[in-house]
Amino acid sequence: MTEHKLRTQRLVDFQSRLTLPGLLILLLLLTGACGIQIRAGGRPNTDILDKSLSLGKSTRADVLSVLGEPSGKGRALLPMDPKLRTMPMWSYFYMEGTLLDVRQMWLFVYFDEDRYDGYMWFSSVPKENQSPLPSKEMPR
Repeated sequence: MTEHKLRTQRLVDFQSRLTLPGLLILLLLLTGACGIQIRAGGRPNTDILDKSLSLGKSTRADVLSVLGEPSGKGRALLPMDPKLRTMPMWSYFYMEGTLLDVRQMWLFVYFDEDRYDGYMWFSSVPKENQSPLPSKEMPR
């Protein structure tokens, strides 16, 4: 066997010995990564909205004191609005989960000029006592 063929054979043997352990290590790393917990935003407490805010009376400052700083601000056009106008809107976002299971919560707060005009929310986040992650509500 020539020296070149011998070197090539040694390289192939070395690579084949690394392939199986390398795959096992990769699988272990990927499996371990599934345990990573992710959280973004603050979980808004929708229960206090009806207790703390009054339609047409509460101001943006009142909403800010109850819910804290919003994730975003913008305008919305709601087709069920009889006036068919764009309304100022604040949005609050919360997300939690793992790489295999992600849950989100969106809260949209609407204003008529400077007055609180209601809210709408969507959530796939389980109730606090059922969540796989520790509770973390938004600051008040």
